[in-house]
Order: sequence, then C-alpha cells, then structure tokens
Amino acid sequence: MDKTYAYVDESGNSDLDTSKVGSSGFFVVCSILVAEKDLQDAYQRAEELRRQHFQTGEIKSSKVRAKDAERRIRILTDLAELPMKLYFVVVDKERIYKDGGLQFKTSFVKHINGLLYGRLFRNCRNLQMTVDEHGGVEFQESLKAYVEDRYVGDLFGDDHAFQTKSSKDDVLIQVADFFAGSVAQIYEQKAVGDIAEVYKKILREQTLGAREHQLHLQKLSEEIQLKARSKASKFDEPSDAIRGKEGAIKRLVESYGFVSPQLFGSTVRGDDHEGSDLDILATIPSGRAGPISLFDIASLEDELQALIGVPVDFNIANNMPAHFRHGIEGELVEL
Repeated sequence: MDKTYAYVDESGNSDLDTSKVGSSGFFVVCSILVAEKDLQDAYQRAEELRRQHFQTGEIKSSKVRAKDAERRIRILTDLAELPMKLYFVVVDKERIYKDGGLQFKTSFVKHINGLLYGRLFRNCRNLQMTVDEHGGVEFQESLKAYVEDRYVGDLFGDDHAFQTKSSKDDVLIQVADFFAGSVAQIYEQKAVGDIAEVYKKILREQTLGAREHQLHLQKLSEEIQLKARSKASKFDEPSDAIRGKEGAIKRLVESYGFVSPQLFGSTVRGDDHEGSDLDILATIPSGRAGPISLFDIASLEDELQALIGVPVDFNIANNMPAHFRHGIEGELVEL
C-alpha cells in the first residue's frame, strides 16, 4: 500500500462538565488524509492559503467568528481544493458525562481519539499519523503509548507511525483544526439554515466518513458522506438490503483487487436494524499490497453503498490488528 499521511486536530475543550460557562457541548476530532504522491503539493498549497487568509498567523477556526460566515465559506471553499480527504469523530459530551465511564479528561481524550485512530489504522497498513499536541509531555507520551499498544504495533512496528506535533509547526494540522471547528459550529447550531447547508455541501465532497458517538441528533454523517449514499435506496435492515445481491457484492469487491470477501457483525448475528452498517471483511493478496490505497477503499465503500443502499464499513483482514480479528473470527460468513 502506498503511504497515507493523516493530520489530526480537534474542536471543543475536553472538560466534560458542559454546565461550565464557555464549555462546548461537543468534541470534534478531524483527520486530514493525504496520499504520499500529493503530500508536497498539499503542504505548498496549504501554506499559500494560510498566507492569503491569515497572513502571519496560523489557520485557526477560532479566529473566524460564527457571525462571519461569508469569510468562513471562502476559506472552507479554498481548503476543500487541497488534495486530501476528511474523516471526523463527533461526540456529545453531555451524554457521556451523564452516562459515566469517561468523566476523566485523560480517559475521554484517549477514548475519543481512539475511535478515529482505530478506524484509520484498521484499513491502512502504511499510515503515518501526526496529531496536534494535547496537554503536557506526560500526557502526550501516554497517548502515544495508548495508540501504539492498540493499533500501531500490530501493523507496523514503526516508531514513527504515530507522533504528536505542535500545530504552529505544521500547516496541515492547522487545516484539520479549521475543518473540525466548522463541523462543531453545525452541531452547536452556531451555523444554521442556509449557512449550515453551505458548510455541509463543501464538506460533503471531501468527507470519507463521520462517526458519531453518544448522539441523538440527526446524523451529520448521513448528510456529508460521499454522494452515492444519498442516491441509495432505503432498506430497514442490511440483512434485507443484501438479499439477492450477494454475487454482485462479491464481484464488486473482487474488481478492486480484494479476495475472500466475508460478512460479519450485526448482519450475521441477526441483530441489525435500520441504520446499521453492513460490515465486510476482505483480504489484499500479496501481489496487490502496494497498488491499493485508503482512497481506493473509500471509493469501494462508495460503490457498495450505492449498490446495497445501506452504510458499509469495509475492513481489510491483513491490515486488521490481531485483537480486532480475534473478536470477529467466530462470526465470519463467506459471500
């Protein structure tokens, strides 16, 4: 697999007590994904946009007030032209605080970032992730150890697969900050009506996925996913949606160079419901390990969603960390 570079930043403070003055009700983590062949171009163009829109300062969402929507739209439109894709995790902090289990800042930040890292590391063997620094040196080291223990070691044995870095030293982390802050404005309803729709339209073309945690709101992910999802027919359950399409699904997966496609998850267990993802696992044969990229996987998910009519979570068997694979081995079903 060609190397993919991910740059991560967040919006919303990590204080879970949302009753405090100035505390955001949502925590948004955004990853900018750039293919290795586009990396130099992405840095050069992002730096040009930083100078154009922020002069000598960083690209920062907090520097553009909510009421200055026209300026934010101009910046978002320009940033969306960069050769990259986006992935988000969005969390309703108030529900987590009430439900318990993640009340402490360190546990919360590690867990929420882990939702993002797990999704990306699971499907991209050759991933280099650079994350904005959180807290002090001790916390940064504990976060790195947390990620490496759960994801990196199983896939790479590469000491540089995950690193923290100050946003002031990396313009692509700054770009992630701006997108995270823009998505936060939608959830916090600082951007509403036509303005929110413009933001979503800009985001839609660049977003590979959006995972929402502890939310009862209408899912933003349904609105900013790839366009094929909006074209798909609606089914009550994935198990109904795939009926009669098993052969077509298998042929589509194999057309991208994968072999041995299998189903797992709620569809196999029989507890899927309206809104459930269809979980698919396939293998990259040794001769195809280089040519297939994370962006190919996103394109395949796009086509599968259009074919089946439900959200698809596509996973790669030989990229999946051992503890993930062990957890699903008993429920795998061949297509």
